[in-house]
Amino acid sequence: MIDYEQLRKVVEDLVEVMHLQARELEKLVEYIEQGSGHLGYQHQFSVVASELSELHLRVQKLGGPPARR
Repeated sequence: MIDYEQLRKVVEDLVEVMHLQARELEKLVEYIEQGSGHLGYQHQFSVVASELSELHLRVQKLGGPPARR
């Protein structure tokens, strides 16, 4: 039997880790851009952050196990 609450928690944790990684990658790109010029990644980071936030909200809205027939 699958424990849906534990699975939901794991997915939430994974999304949070991905969000942290995206922020750290954004900082790294900003640092590199200081020496090499604009790389054009800033727009993509905001899109990634937005998608991760949406995914996090969707996971939080998940209910328990599906109804059996």
